[in-house]
Amino acid sequence: MPYVQRNSKLEIVGLFANPQPGLAEEFVAEEHPEVQALRDELGATEWPSQMASTTETRRVEREQQEIAAEGATMDAAIVHFLKSWSNLETSLSTLLYEALDIRPRSSRVAYAIYYSAHGFEARLELLTEVFEQLAVEQAELQTFPALWQAARQEMAGFRDTRNLVAHGARIILAIDGHNAVRLTSPAHDAKRAGRPDPRGAAFGGSGADIFDAANHVALMQGHVDRINRLFTALHAGEKAATQRLLDELTLAFPRH
Repeated sequence: MPYVQRNSKLEIVGLFANPQPGLAEEFVAEEHPEVQALRDELGATEWPSQMASTTETRRVEREQQEIAAEGATMDAAIVHFLKSWSNLETSLSTLLYEALDIRPRSSRVAYAIYYSAHGFEARLELLTEVFEQLAVEQAELQTFPALWQAARQEMAGFRDTRNLVAHGARIILAIDGHNAVRLTSPAHDAKRAGRPDPRGAAFGGSGADIFDAANHVALMQGHVDRINRLFTALHAGEKAATQRLLDELTLAFPRH
């Protein structure tokens, strides 16, 4: 009686006399129709240690190569996202420094205040309060809070990917009959424990998804750097530069 190997479509493609850890651990009766069909296809009356067809063996090898390539892409995407996120946080921490025009310039008080807020959302809220007060006191900044809210809303959209990168696991999932690498919640996630996951069986991000999110984070960092230059120009009394940077931000966030 054989231990069977199944493909991503759950079809039996190989028979083993003994269990093969990670490959063929499921025991199926010899009389099972799929077992008989495979034996007939291979023309085998007794099973050797493995009876996968040449075609199936090549398919499995090709799939393993594709999975390895997807895994490499995922690793590169995660590194790209982490670097982009770190750069964004650094630019955001500088915002408080520039907005308040901290003196002397060697002071690190603004950074201490920024990072004293626990969590990304709390730090964005801290900046929001500062910008709204500055808009009351500086006529040139009257339109800025609305621009900032648009930027903040966009940054909130990065949260799911950030959490996925921070807490997720790289798992191979069967999606539409094929194996694929996804960054998703760990296998021990309670939402996977014996009940349908409301997020779907293929919940998670592909390497391409993570790369795309990282590119959006990098683009946002560019906008934040522009805001830093806006405050520098404002405090330097450069009205033309201040207005130009406000106009550029308005183009960057047209729906504010």
